[in-house]
Amino acid sequence: MAIRFLTTYPKELTNKSWQKEKSIKDKLKSVTKTGLGDELDAAEAAWNKVNWDALMADNAMMKVDQSGKYRDEKEFDFAKGIAEAELKSTVAAARKAIMKASGTARDTSMIPELSSDAKKKAKELSAGLLDLEAKLRDIELDDFDEKKARFKQLFAMQMKGFKTAIQNLEDGLKKVVQNPTKETWQDEAKQKFRSVGNTLGNYEQFKDMWKTWAKFDGLQVEKHPQLSKTKGVTAEQEKEIIIGLVKEVLPHLKDLKTMANKL
Repeated sequence: MAIRFLTTYPKELTNKSWQKEKSIKDKLKSVTKTGLGDELDAAEAAWNKVNWDALMADNAMMKVDQSGKYRDEKEFDFAKGIAEAELKSTVAAARKAIMKASGTARDTSMIPELSSDAKKKAKELSAGLLDLEAKLRDIELDDFDEKKARFKQLFAMQMKGFKTAIQNLEDGLKKVVQNPTKETWQDEAKQKFRSVGNTLGNYEQFKDMWKTWAKFDGLQVEKHPQLSKTKGVTAEQEKEIIIGLVKEVLPHLKDLKTMANKL
């Protein structure tokens, strides 16, 4: 199953915890020096080398995308491949180190000369380490598959809305052409541009298109050096400028519509 456990190494399974339970005699007798402390340190170090974020679908894109989003189906496959490599390397090494420490803890718990508190702690360590190794052994990457399936569903839904948004923008621009004023642009085009742009910026397959489309944010009138002024522009000039803005975007809108229809 996907990781549903705390990835912080348990304090009760550390060498420090083990040393607290040993008596002074335990620490002085050569027969009770089993090397368990070193193996507990090794198990903890191996655990801390695991890239836990890479193993969790929700976190795997954090170092790739600022928002941590997946923007293409292929990114799920790539992220899962990284996770699979992590299972075969650092996770496998951690399992080996933990099992070794567990075995030594079990053997230590059976040393007659060891104090009763230390024996009890060694038994607890052995069992706790076995449980810890089991968590690693049971890790599956089904959350990547589930997240990818959900992405595909949402993408299909988004594309339906996207095609509608493109058509709405096209219809809105036709109304702007029929009555090319700042008011018509604001009412019929501004928000429709933004509806189209919101989808383009979220998916990898639109990356190249987005580079071109980013400037068509619906604010072309508000940011225009002449139209943004409250005075000094005649109705005829306003008409000419707005028609020019429509003409500038139409070829890109046509390309966008063609691309969307292929999805």
